[in-house]
Amino acid sequence: MRHCLPHAGHGVGMWFRPLVAKRLKEQGIASVGDLVDSCNARGGSWWMTMPRIGVGAARHVALVVASA
Repeated sequence: MRHCLPHAGHGVGMWFRPLVAKRLKEQGIASVGDLVDSCNARGGSWWMTMPRIGVGAARHVALVVASA
């Protein structure tokens, strides 16, 4: 079985529930690469600056970003 890892060019919809992906896209984050860049620019509390992204979604995002 092949395991797929996040890649910078993957759309956020491949890795997140539709509602989380929608909220990320509303912030101009369409790909995993965009997300990594945004997290790096905003620092460890990046998710606090995004409307309606909570701790649970932030944990999942952190796992994806760490794997990218």
